[in-house]
Amino acid sequence: FPAWESFFDCVLEHLNEGGIFIFDVLTLGNLQQMASSPEMVQRFGDNSLRVRVQTSDGRVFGWNFEVLELQRDGGYKSLREVINTTSFPPAQIRAALSARFAGIKMLESDGSLAGETEDRTWFVCSGPRSAA
Repeated sequence: FPAWESFFDCVLEHLNEGGIFIFDVLTLGNLQQMASSPEMVQRFGDNSLRVRVQTSDGRVFGWNFEVLELQRDGGYKSLREVINTTSFPPAQIRAALSARFAGIKMLESDGSLAGETEDRTWFVCSGPRSAA
């Protein structure tokens, strides 16, 4: 979480007067659900994308991407990447934002106000918080 707080500080430092900072996060519940789901395969032409989300500790999730790209010789080239991600409770994120930004709204993807059990939470921040 300290890396997230450092990122929030950087955003605040670069935010223009009257600017708005908007971002979203997947909740831990959603990441855990993805990790328990089967691998996703998307075909595009003769190529395919395979995505699998895995975790060993329930906190850090590895997004395993593999692209199988058809080559001129008829074989396939495998391109792989793992991107690790995590999430934190929306209330913890909001508290860190509140220390930096003046106005904070939490919304769900459907536009409703955020709760603790949703799949994705959007944060809309205006700032900076006054020094008073």
